[in-house]
Amino acid sequence: MNAIRQVTLEATQDCRPVEQRRPVEQHCVEQAAASIQRDVPTARITGHRLITSVSHWLELHKITLLRISMGAVIFGFGVLKYFPHVSPAEGLILATTGPLTFGLIPGHLTMVLLATVECIIGLSLMTGRGLRVTRYLLVLWVIGILSPVVLLAGRLFMGPHNAPTLEGQYVLKDVILLTASLVIATTLSRGKEDGERRSTATPEGR
Repeated sequence: MNAIRQVTLEATQDCRPVEQRRPVEQHCVEQAAASIQRDVPTARITGHRLITSVSHWLELHKITLLRISMGAVIFGFGVLKYFPHVSPAEGLILATTGPLTFGLIPGHLTMVLLATVECIIGLSLMTGRGLRVTRYLLVLWVIGILSPVVLLAGRLFMGPHNAPTLEGQYVLKDVILLTASLVIATTLSRGKEDGERRSTATPEGR
């Protein structure tokens, strides 16, 4: 008898009019909405902290990241020049060697010298050592990589409407590498000079 009454009571509760069930459903929806509203600010705070942490890390290591990446790129370009017919810039370099050196240095020797200079620059940037000497090598390097703009301008800009060819784009790309390398070398050299000045001034202050 009690079991029949329990089943009848549950059926009666399930068969309540829709108007009586709406307050319960509305309450559930409001609770879900409130939970979502609480989670959104938390997610925003977490995202902001993550962005702040990444920005702070990049601010501390930006020169190091730029230095290593630039050094790796320049070093890779230099290694390719040691092997004949491997570097995509070999034809352009050989065409520039004659006018630039007045025919005194053979083309293959120029490739080896340029490869050596680029490898030294790349290793210096990656390790952070010898940057003062690297700045002078960068001057020689820029003369070599930008000389085709003057000596072979017709070859570099012979595309439609004088647009740069692939070789021209290759040379123009080196301008960015040069600028970034100079910034890195100057920044690190200045930091070392400041450190030396502080270490020298500290005993005197005592």
